Amino acid sequence: MDTEPANGGAPIGIFESGAILQYLAEKTGKFLPTDIPGRFEVMQWLFWQVCGLGPMAGQNHHFVQYAPQRIDYAIGRYVDETHRLYGVLDQRLADRKFIAGKYSIADMPVIYGRLPFAKIGFGVLGENRLQFYIRPVCAGNACWP
Repeated sequence: MDTEPANGGAPIGIFESGAILQYLAEKTGKFLPTDIPGRFEVMQWLFWQVCGLGPMAGQNHHFVQYAPQRIDYAIGRYVDETHRLYGVLDQRLADRKFIAGKYSIADMPVIYGRLPFAKIGFGVLGENRLQFYIRPVCAGNACWP
């Protein structure tokens, strides 16, 4: 809940991580380019994560670690899809430090939301694939993972 919106109006309630990131970037004028090509590059990668990587990794972690019964089909499907998505991310980061130019809201869900937990799911399966796909991402003096 933003009790002090930029327009000075009534409080604004916002849900969904991508919408929250976009709102905060627009409110502060940070982490989202103002030029149309840069802005949509960031937004595409943000949506890729919140609509693809996030849900697939979440299902991976659920079926690998928490499902009350082992379902090999579900484990295989979500582990393979998470692996594919990390391959897309790895390819994207092969020649750049950040996902979409400068550090932006496109980097935030990966850094804080998915990578630290993804190792757990792959480790349970005894696979080391994720290690291959993760490169450190740095902002200022901090790097993840």
